[in-house]
Amino acid sequence: MVNKDTTYSELVGILTTIFTEILPKYGCTVREKQIELAQKMLEAIDKRAILLSEAGTGIGKTHAYLIAAVLAKYGHLNDLKLSGIYPELDYESLSRLPIVISTSSIALQRAIVREYIPQI
Repeated sequence: MVNKDTTYSELVGILTTIFTEILPKYGCTVREKQIELAQKMLEAIDKRAILLSEAGTGIGKTHAYLIAAVLAKYGHLNDLKLSGIYPELDYESLSRLPIVISTSSIALQRAIVREYIPQI
């Protein structure tokens, strides 16, 4: 069940737990740069900011942005802030607005849908 009262700092704690405790149980390596990237992405979503990031191969960018996006929706980040942008929508409708992820290739889109999301 989604908790409307989840704070940003609680979401950062959940994010850290996912990367340091949960994912390693399933064979994923703890990568400090991946955690840092995911935290920056979550912060950008919270602040409705633009984030430009560059990270090398093997950092775990896909997990970083997918987990940040899932937590943003779980914690309803920006739902109330969006009410000023979309005054015609009620809170329930605002919470259903998607987070859009754009990729550079169809292969990555397929991998996200077929591998990453089911794994997460």
